[in-house]
Amino acid sequence: MERALWGLRPLKALLIIYSFLFPNFLLPFGIKVNPACNPYKHTYDACFIKWVEGYLEPLTGETTLPGTKSTVDPAVRAKAKAEEYEKLCGESWRVYKDCVWKAVKDKDLMPLLTQAREENPLLSPNSEPTSSK
Repeated sequence: MERALWGLRPLKALLIIYSFLFPNFLLPFGIKVNPACNPYKHTYDACFIKWVEGYLEPLTGETTLPGTKSTVDPAVRAKAKAEEYEKLCGESWRVYKDCVWKAVKDKDLMPLLTQAREENPLLSPNSEPTSSK
């Protein structure tokens, strides 16, 4: 029996939505926003995994000896990898994301998502977590 999403706490609802927006984000609850998005997820996952494998390797044509520094500027490499991602996976990501967001809207999950964001805001990479004392 599939559980209804309405009784979920906001953080749990946020985790469910993130599990679809970020395919490599693990969700232990086993709840699906829309199983019809699964084929798009699998297509995107396969593309993303292939791209990450390439991201972890040097750029094509880049040669460095062990113990020497890379000759490629990190900013240039990052830009090249971003362009490669867009070329290889951009369309599959947009199709998958659109499917998930449609399901979020169709199931009226936006109020839960908004509440979860207010109660548990995502921190920017440069911000320090605050503790409530």
